[in-house]
Amino acid sequence: MGRIYLVRSFRRHKVGVTEQLDLERRLGAIRRMNAYELMVVKIWELDNATQIEQAVHRQLVRYHKHDEWFEFPRGEAVMLVEAAILQVQESLASLSSDDPILRKIQELRRVGLSKKNILWETHAARPGKTQRWKDACHDYDQAMGEIK
Repeated sequence: MGRIYLVRSFRRHKVGVTEQLDLERRLGAIRRMNAYELMVVKIWELDNATQIEQAVHRQLVRYHKHDEWFEFPRGEAVMLVEAAILQVQESLASLSSDDPILRKIQELRRVGLSKKNILWETHAARPGKTQRWKDACHDYDQAMGEIK
């Protein structure tokens, strides 16, 4: 269980994740690095919070400004982040736990392997082998909850 948080500073929002029990401590670290006042907008407690937060960042890329900071249309931050979280959760729930390749991809990602290394490990895929590479990328995206 982890926490995804949405904080606002001036015109930008930070979408972050923390496993720390003391969220105030994490927010204190952010405040020390920020010249503007920081306001907590919303906190979500979720299983797979780190994986969900990473996928949310990918889905909200058009609003991305720097690191974990985003500039959302006025008044739409919570709605956009919640919609992204729900979409990722639905995607994760739809994965077949019986599929050994998807399970292996998720397991390797959790231990920190890069996408390229995971594809090589699970599919013996190389970018030059076009169809095998496309299949491997599709499986990876499905396992990471990126399929729309």
